[in-house]
Amino acid sequence: MIKSIKKIVKILSIMLISIILLNTIEVYAIGVTNEMLDNAIEKAEKQEIEMFNTQFTLFVGDNVSVNNIKSLISTITKSNSQGEHKVWINSEGNLPKVSEYENSKTYKVSVKSYDDDGYISIMSVELNPNASTPATSNSTTTIAPNTGTTQAATSTPTIAQSTIPQTGISDNTWIIIMVIILVGFSIFAYKKVRDYKDIK
Repeated sequence: MIKSIKKIVKILSIMLISIILLNTIEVYAIGVTNEMLDNAIEKAEKQEIEMFNTQFTLFVGDNVSVNNIKSLISTITKSNSQGEHKVWINSEGNLPKVSEYENSKTYKVSVKSYDDDGYISIMSVELNPNASTPATSNSTTTIAPNTGTTQAATSTPTIAQSTIPQTGISDNTWIIIMVIILVGFSIFAYKKVRDYKDIK
């Protein structure tokens, strides 16, 4: 009788440990999953902002021709008609016509301001007083939002590399270990229960 009680206590102890381990794994797995999801969402949002801004920073430069100004206005017009983030030139709500710019002049294009989310909101287009003829190519300067610094000028604009969300495999190592332990405890508990049923 005492031997049977000891076996029952042992089995119950093993089952209790298994339940505790299961709950621990569940809490940890949920925490890791939420963290991975938050990181993926954050990276996706940053990539979306990057892609949005790049279509306008391609035109940034000190010697921008009227043809490129025309392309910039066309890009802004298309973007404003499709998305919630609006872009203007020189001031909010302002989108001048191409006819306002002289073909014989070149212009300095830069990012004037960003909205609270980091999207470009206003582009600056000013007459370049140092050049009277359109340049054949643009020397562009990419401006990063809210940093107060300007990146080095490049002859060819480049798009930042896309960041692929990490899979989090290394973070799941402990989950795998805990699952293995839990399975081991479950098998052991099952055997003990089966042994108890065989007790006469």
